[in-house]
Amino acid sequence: MTKRFVLAALTAFALMAPAQAMAGVTASDPIAEPESAESAARAVMSDPSQLSSAELPEYAYDGEVEPGEPQPSPLGVGSVTGSPVGLTGFPTNGETFGILSSGDVNEIGSQLTNEDEGTSWAFQEHFPLLPLERGPAAQDWTVLRLNVNVPSGDDCLALDYRFLSEEYPEYVGSEFNDAFIAEVDTTSWKVEEEGAIVRPNDFAASPEGAPISVNGVGPTAMSPVESEGTYFDAATGLVTTKTPITPGAHSIYLSIFDASDQILDSAVFLDNLRFISEGPETCKPPVGKELTIPSSTPTSSPTPPPSNEFTLGPSVKFKSGGTKATLTVVVPGPGTVTATSPVKGAIASRVDALNASVSAKHHGKKGHKKKPLLVPASVHASAAGPVTITVKLTGTGKALLAKKGKLTVPVTIGFTPDGGTAGTPKATTVTFKKPHHKKHHGGKKKGGK
Repeated sequence: MTKRFVLAALTAFALMAPAQAMAGVTASDPIAEPESAESAARAVMSDPSQLSSAELPEYAYDGEVEPGEPQPSPLGVGSVTGSPVGLTGFPTNGETFGILSSGDVNEIGSQLTNEDEGTSWAFQEHFPLLPLERGPAAQDWTVLRLNVNVPSGDDCLALDYRFLSEEYPEYVGSEFNDAFIAEVDTTSWKVEEEGAIVRPNDFAASPEGAPISVNGVGPTAMSPVESEGTYFDAATGLVTTKTPITPGAHSIYLSIFDASDQILDSAVFLDNLRFISEGPETCKPPVGKELTIPSSTPTSSPTPPPSNEFTLGPSVKFKSGGTKATLTVVVPGPGTVTATSPVKGAIASRVDALNASVSAKHHGKKGHKKKPLLVPASVHASAAGPVTITVKLTGTGKALLAKKGKLTVPVTIGFTPDGGTAGTPKATTVTFKKPHHKKHHGGKKKGGK
């Protein structure tokens, strides 16, 4: 089913169905009532006493107004008291929060499952007040203006929000680029052809980065898990944006809109708009594209492998007549430490000669096989920290030590973490020395009297 066909069907349904409005919203009655700009704005403010007035300079509604008839209530703005099912994570401050939607705010909380192919409320193409041209692709927009007084000493505006949309994931990357925009003192956003958003004054996300839109954060920061309990297909987690502001009177513009058509709604939850004292280093909006899926959302990112980096201790201890040596290895976690001795370098010719001599003596021929100087050893470390491993000379190594009196043996130390891959082996040397025996003069023989 194309979006154009769905638009026609849903528009006809919207014209037949009366708008639902219920007062006394509580946690057990999760329906946001279309209401005045003032009550919605007070639900957004952390300190409502800092709000001087509020208005809806631009908004969409269902149906046209005949001359002399009262203007109908806006459907795209409302507030919620408590933490209804499906709207978890809000409010972030106090007992209320605000909602802006490109559809009917009543539908957001009244439909707590996402069983339909798409939920839409297609407003008529009629906006009672249009002081600005919003571009050829702007549809179903609502702009809430908050006139505020910033206290002396505060220089930073902060706002909590979540962005939700029915356009996910089918239309990510298309012209159907619904978005949320936040501005101070001047509202100038537009939606050009193919859903391109112009937003020089936006602080919902930095104008230098990706906007808070289906295309801007859909691929990186929206998840179906975050929209559970609503009819939306996906949402961001909690986002806090900030922007510098000066003390005194200001106007804050919060906008939501459909892009390129009137169907498949989007919304934004808004709360805890506050003024604080904070330096410009941190008082700034997120870049948008840097937002990521909340940590509570399952992702396909693999668990990083255990570290295989290890270090060698500085000391070596000898025992058993100088033919055994104990080395210390510092490991990052549980795993197996190994020690081997390849026959290489300057010592190789000595070992070859010794092997040849032994082979000729016992076998009467010159053919021989190279033998290592150390018996291969391994030890398992049960935890991170130092672990000791003992190496001992082979028969070949003992014979060479007895003949030369001193033997420097190359040792290769390896480490393989449990459940991981082996690290890069480290090379060291151990020098064995033939022990010197003391001579006894005038002593009695063993067992003598």
